[in-house]
Amino acid sequence: MSLERKLKPDRNITGVIIPFLIVPVFGLTTLIVDLRAGFIALAVWMLVYSLFYLYVFVRTRNIAQLVFCAGSAFFGFLFLVFEPSFNTRSVESLQFKAAWISGVIFFGALLQRSSLISRK
Repeated sequence: MSLERKLKPDRNITGVIIPFLIVPVFGLTTLIVDLRAGFIALAVWMLVYSLFYLYVFVRTRNIAQLVFCAGSAFFGFLFLVFEPSFNTRSVESLQFKAAWISGVIFFGALLQRSSLISRK
């Protein structure tokens, strides 16, 4: 008779709480104040989220978590830079769309590359 050890199932939802809270924070801030404040709250929350990913990277040394951290920080700063300097229609501007799409492509490719490196 052999001893079989089983791992407990991972039912920890702390990593999912932060992204799920982004939408209500953005919505409540937009309803209470205005759309500009909603985008600023979204930017601040994304920067907080990037700190969470930095904490996970320090604990696990998983390079993909560092890419998530940099991506979150980039998109948080993107909202902070574009929204206060323009009006609330700045997210519809060509510069914002170009920065957003280039960020998504860059961090997506970097994440794909980091996941290939971590598999080796």
